[in-house]
Amino acid sequence: GDKSASAKALLAPTTPDWSHGLGGNIRAFMDCLNIPPNWHTPDFITLRDAYMVHYRLKRNPQAMRLPGDAEAMKAVPDALSYMPIYAGK
Repeated sequence: GDKSASAKALLAPTTPDWSHGLGGNIRAFMDCLNIPPNWHTPDFITLRDAYMVHYRLKRNPQAMRLPGDAEAMKAVPDALSYMPIYAGK
């Protein structure tokens, strides 16, 4: 019912607005650091999923392939080359 839909909406991933508010501030800060303008792509969830698959298969090339692994690897074929930059309060 309504509670189920509300719960799913709360748990669904969201896309940040990089042009206004805090997202705009972060974008301006990143511009000052001379970080490439596409620093926010792929999104965190896509990169996280791809990184985990690539890392698991690097450690054990014979590891069982799970549903979604092929899509995750295709989405970010070079996931292991990314350098995460974390920010927070």
